Amino acid sequence: DLALVDRAFQLASRQPDSPLIPSIELKRASLNGYSSRAEEFLQHSLTIAQARADRYGEASALLDLGFRRLSLSRFDEAIPWLERAESAARRVNADRLRERALGNLGWCYYRLGDFDRALRSLFDAVTLAREVEDESFLYRWLNDIGNVYYRRHELREAVSYYRTSADLARRMNDLYWLN
Repeated sequence: DLALVDRAFQLASRQPDSPLIPSIELKRASLNGYSSRAEEFLQHSLTIAQARADRYGEASALLDLGFRRLSLSRFDEAIPWLERAESAARRVNADRLRERALGNLGWCYYRLGDFDRALRSLFDAVTLAREVEDESFLYRWLNDIGNVYYRRHELREAVSYYRTSADLARRMNDLYWLN
């Protein structure tokens, strides 16, 4: 609930160096969806993380800033944020954040028609998802690889990735994804 998170922010703000502020700002942004307030909260979280040399918090905020643009279909604007998120996550060995940055970069490149870069990013995301055993995103990246191959008219490869993705989603009982 947004009111509860706003109250948490007010309480945490009483101590300006509170380590909770960046996390609360990220939560406030997610609850505000795609509004301009969400952008404000994400930028604030990024500023605080950078001021505190919190590299994980910085990577997380950069990822969310990129994802926000991706969610608004502003793929070209999302790419620099996601590239910075991937780089920041790599520096602190935050492989789950890095995986998500790479997967979302792959989607951006796919939507912009840069299929070679899309595949490179998506294959890197798949590798990381397997390393950290993140099946909840693995099947999404596999499906996105199928989309790239489909658009390239490489139908055998597309079907293979779609099947692998669907099998994994079915095993995880993700009915939303299967629809």
